Amino acid sequence: MKKDIVIVGASGFAQEIKWLIDRINSATPCWNFLGYINNCASDGNVIGNDDYLCNYSKELYVVIAIADTALRCRLAALFHKNGLLKFPNLIDPSVIMSEAILTGEGNIICAGSVLTVGIEIGNFCIINLDCTVGHGAVVEDFVTVNPSVSISGNARLSKGVSMGTGSQILQGRCVGENTVIGTGSVVLRDIPNDCTAVGVPTKVIKDRRK
Repeated sequence: MKKDIVIVGASGFAQEIKWLIDRINSATPCWNFLGYINNCASDGNVIGNDDYLCNYSKELYVVIAIADTALRCRLAALFHKNGLLKFPNLIDPSVIMSEAILTGEGNIICAGSVLTVGIEIGNFCIINLDCTVGHGAVVEDFVTVNPSVSISGNARLSKGVSMGTGSQILQGRCVGENTVIGTGSVVLRDIPNDCTAVGVPTKVIKDRRK
């Protein structure tokens, strides 16, 4: 029997996640899409706002299709208060990944990505189109990996990291919590918490706490 599912968000990325659900259903029919959850938009596909989910009285599967790491974290904390809400891992049928991967809940792994062995993925992470994740890498909670990112073996992306499109992190390097790595950047050394770093090699250009 198909399970009811909604998407939080109504942006272009949320529409891509609807496409992901359709692709999963084409391979193995399992989801009954009810609509989008959004506090602002009011088109026919939006069925309610955050309060609608917080007060929902039946089991419901929820995908948080929000690329902003901090907002995704806040929404996950809010929706966890309703014990009837479940947060599935959505993995595109084209993804190549080892069975020896530890994953939490609420993760999204998009088409064309390859994940090898010994990888740990936390909760509510987004691994977007055509990414590679090497052996022993760790992706902590609420990380956003934008399209075409390369994560080398034994690298670590700490909680709340955002990796810009086409960026790379070399083997064994670590990006600190809540740090943003710019588009096309290459991480050759460890990057501290709460900053923005760009370039080849990456250099810190902003303290995000200020």
